[in-house]
Amino acid sequence: MGTAMVRRLMLWLVVASVVALVAAPLAGMVGSGGVVSAEEAVTASEQASPTADETGDGTTTADETGGDTAPGTPTEEPTEEPTEEPTDTPTEVPTETPATPVAETPTATEEPVTIATTLDQVVVTPYCFNRDPELTKVVNSGESPVTVIAIRSVFDGVENIAYPAGQTLSANGGARVYRSGPGATSGTILTTDQLFNTTAADVRVRVETSIGTVEASCGANPNAQVTTPDDIKITLDCTGNPERTRIDNLGDATIKIISIETLVDQTVEEPFLVDRSLGAGRTVIYRSGSGATSGTILTTTFIYTNSAYDSEGVRVTTDVGVIEQRCAPKPVTYPSQLEVTMSCGTAPEWVKVINVGQGPVTLTSLTSLYQPIAAEPFSLNKKLDPGKGVIYRFGDGSGANFLTRNYIFNQDAGSAEGVQVTVSTGKTFTTRCPDARKWIEVNLSTQVLTAWQGNTVIATSYVATGKDGFWTPTGTFYINSKPGTITMAGCEGGECWNVPDVPASMAFTYVGHYIHGAYWHNNFGTARTSHGCVNLPVDFAWWLFDWTPLWTEVRIHY
Repeated sequence: MGTAMVRRLMLWLVVASVVALVAAPLAGMVGSGGVVSAEEAVTASEQASPTADETGDGTTTADETGGDTAPGTPTEEPTEEPTEEPTDTPTEVPTETPATPVAETPTATEEPVTIATTLDQVVVTPYCFNRDPELTKVVNSGESPVTVIAIRSVFDGVENIAYPAGQTLSANGGARVYRSGPGATSGTILTTDQLFNTTAADVRVRVETSIGTVEASCGANPNAQVTTPDDIKITLDCTGNPERTRIDNLGDATIKIISIETLVDQTVEEPFLVDRSLGAGRTVIYRSGSGATSGTILTTTFIYTNSAYDSEGVRVTTDVGVIEQRCAPKPVTYPSQLEVTMSCGTAPEWVKVINVGQGPVTLTSLTSLYQPIAAEPFSLNKKLDPGKGVIYRFGDGSGANFLTRNYIFNQDAGSAEGVQVTVSTGKTFTTRCPDARKWIEVNLSTQVLTAWQGNTVIATSYVATGKDGFWTPTGTFYINSKPGTITMAGCEGGECWNVPDVPASMAFTYVGHYIHGAYWHNNFGTARTSHGCVNLPVDFAWWLFDWTPLWTEVRIHY
């Protein structure tokens, strides 16, 4: 072999060595970082909605692998070697010595720039209510891995127990679905307890990751039980004695009444701190003024002026908000405006007429409404200046304003009876007799007490009446005494009892049957638990006690 041939062969060997040196690192780079495992791949559809496994069929899907896996093994090796051999036989000895080839230094391959995943690239989607298992899906759409550290639920801003996770989600779509509840039997089980079983209004899931905390709402809770300020009804009696502030909780959840204050301060005690819980569907009546001697007493000082009308009222602060209610507005008065009141069931009967207008008025006649007697209408010709009044009497008695010794009101007509007063302008003013007969009905079948005035229902409440062997008697009775708060003790039918401070007690028999409040149970309308008495919620019992005069009729029936 000639010298030229040897030199050419050596040149080929040097070039082949350089190619081998460059190819080996490149092959290693592809083998160590260029292969993405199937466990790291999450399709667009899997990120958008729960997989078949999320519906509870128990099958674990590829999107839950989520974490980084060992890099893939390179599958390609250089397979070709230089195949060319010099084919020309040199015929001449070269006259110049060829330059020694210089080995080229391989150019460094640029590493890809990794951008850190941000919190807004970690997407949390919870599936919270009325499902088993519950699902919490976490997707990493960023360009670097993220580790899920712990997951917890949050009810109305209050954090619950944090459950550790510890999975790493790969970049660009790595996902994990976490299951909770008794139905969590496959896949990634966070806990077999329910995370979202609550009646809270605001339910969230809070996911703690290696780059921060991500929170997502569960949306509207179909199981929520709440009371809003709109569910709280306040009714005021600003002119009575006692004055009354009634609060009704018409919502689904218990509230706390923190304080009560007037809109126009009248006492140095305000605001009145009450700190009282009021259950759903419950009522409390706060009394004020010198007549506040029973029930829930706010203060024995009057808190309303009776002259400011709807410029004053109350502000009730609760744990769900502040509610204001104003007193009734001042009645509008006009010229020739009369206020007519009457007593239809007394001896004598009487009609009182007051001029509440802005100028003088002349009364011309008066007549009853139901079957007037022959002497009616009565001629009056009575002038009244603003603010002045007159009382006309009928039946027994005498005097200048006795119109007749006959009674003119029919006691059996109820509100169909009344009086009509006519003035000189022809305008009439009509007032009907109130059906003043109060009576109480107790329905043992429905366990409901109803307070009646004539044919008008005034108030109702659930009750608890006598249990088996201690039946509440049926029939017509009368309230024969009102001792108020008493101690009830006795033995009968193998049972003995001694209950102190029984509130708002009213006897309707002479053998120990009472209508009274019961503070020791809340079985009203649901169970018969008494020894024959009619048990009421305490607040309603005190209202009924105040409303009921002695000898009020009590009808008890099934």
